[in-house]
Amino acid sequence: MKKVLLPIIASLLLICSCHRRPVYPPQFLVADSLASVQPDSAIALLEALKADSPQWDKATQMYHKLLTVKAHDKAFITHTSDSLMLSVLNYYEHGGDKRLLPEAYYYMGSTYRDMNDAPRALEYYQKALEVLPEGASPLRRYVNNQMGWLFYRQKLYDEALSHYQQSYTNDSIMEDKAEMASDLRNAGYIFRCKDNFEAALDTYYQAKEILADLNDTTVLDEVDTQIASLLLALGNNDEAKRFIMLPLKRVTRSSISNVYSIAAKAYLRIGQIDSAIYYYNELLKYGNIYGRQVAYEQLSLFAIKDKRFDDALCYTNMFKVLTDSIQSITATESLAQMNSLYNYKKALEEREAIIERNNANRWIIFLLCLSFTIIILIVWISFKRIKHRRAAIKEKLEEMEQEREMMRIDNEHSLAEMRAQIEDLENQLDSIGKENAQLSNMIVTQQRMIRSQLLVAEEKLIQNNNLDDQLKKSKLYAHIINLINRKNKKLSGKDFEELKKLYEEVAPDFMEKLMGLCKYNDIELQVTLLRRMGITPTDIAFLTNYVKSKISNVRSDLFKRVTGEKGRASQWDEYVYNL
Repeated sequence: MKKVLLPIIASLLLICSCHRRPVYPPQFLVADSLASVQPDSAIALLEALKADSPQWDKATQMYHKLLTVKAHDKAFITHTSDSLMLSVLNYYEHGGDKRLLPEAYYYMGSTYRDMNDAPRALEYYQKALEVLPEGASPLRRYVNNQMGWLFYRQKLYDEALSHYQQSYTNDSIMEDKAEMASDLRNAGYIFRCKDNFEAALDTYYQAKEILADLNDTTVLDEVDTQIASLLLALGNNDEAKRFIMLPLKRVTRSSISNVYSIAAKAYLRIGQIDSAIYYYNELLKYGNIYGRQVAYEQLSLFAIKDKRFDDALCYTNMFKVLTDSIQSITATESLAQMNSLYNYKKALEEREAIIERNNANRWIIFLLCLSFTIIILIVWISFKRIKHRRAAIKEKLEEMEQEREMMRIDNEHSLAEMRAQIEDLENQLDSIGKENAQLSNMIVTQQRMIRSQLLVAEEKLIQNNNLDDQLKKSKLYAHIINLINRKNKKLSGKDFEELKKLYEEVAPDFMEKLMGLCKYNDIELQVTLLRRMGITPTDIAFLTNYVKSKISNVRSDLFKRVTGEKGRASQWDEYVYNL
């Protein structure tokens, strides 16, 4: 019993050990948690743990590298090389902890995102989506947001919108309202890029409803600012001013340029010039390059209106300087964007070319398989036809052999009757003895005559058998049998000449006797010679293109013409056979 149980237990332990997941140091879990909220602390912790790396197994080493890339990404440290992530991804693709493969794909995509390689970034983000477990998750949100941003950067707005909407669905399942509002904010901005202002406003209002129950004023101010900007674009200036009020009260360093620009524009539109000038001046202090450009332009107009030409000239000069800077920045961004878009489209074209080649190869393989199948089918059909033809020829030969055997039996029966008559006459002669010499002489004479007839009949039987053998072994006979089985050709005039020539070569006496009986037309001679060869009346009708009744009439007419007696067609066959 122990001998049986020990191997089983050992096998179970081996299976369990193969499926056991790696156990990582507890500090790794801390670093993973810190990466999302305090990435700088996570980087410091991981750097400190690195001193113990020589003692780690490969799974632990690779997880440490993955966490390092993750912490740098969360800290917005730009990835400049893909070498580290390539080694990490290779490990997880070929046997590492499969739970971490989606994250490995995600950070591989983020690496290429930072390296401005949009096609490869999108490729790995898509792979991350494909290997993610079913259901909603924060990683699924990150992937969709990153793909949405990359598609937006390349002005592929429909694709970007699709991924932001997928992110919203994911966050709805997770009931994460803050992220749902962020997803709607992003989707609204894409609608605005598509010049679909109504859909953009609806999306922003939906986000605002969600944010009403939250304390996230940052996203709320962004949404209100975008709504105000859209309302200004639609000419609803008063409503725009109302929506910009709260962002003005909670303005931050990151939002000040955008909020002050919209506020100044709103006040300008409703005629509150002093307020507009105030915010344009504030933009000169705190705004980014785009906000300051707009401020200098508008302030120069106000200065010209107030006849402050020196100020106007100063503002105009600064406006031109900033405009040149913006054009330079825009040109650089446009070039990078065009290159990214070109690379993405080129990658798509290459992928489509590969798919097209694969499809073409599949068609070639399909056609080759189809051709091979057709060839096999043709060979099989040909084999079956040849087999069927051989069987038909064999059946036809057996039928002819049976007919020949019946005629031989009839002839042997006639010979047997003659022998019986001779024996009877000999018996009569013995009984009569010498009593009646005259009668005895008559019997002897009759006996001699019958014996002579018997010798002639036996000789004739041998000749007929020899003739049958010679006819059956001829090439013409094989040709005729082939015509009968193929059912697609008739006996030609040339074949008929070959038939007469065959008989003249192998049986000249027979032909001389046959031609001496009467005169024949072509059909009569054809029917007679074919029938002597053993061809059935049905097949003769096919070979000569006549109906079977015509063949029978020809033979019965020949019998009557030669013998002067009315007879059957078979009697003519027997008559000719005995020539």
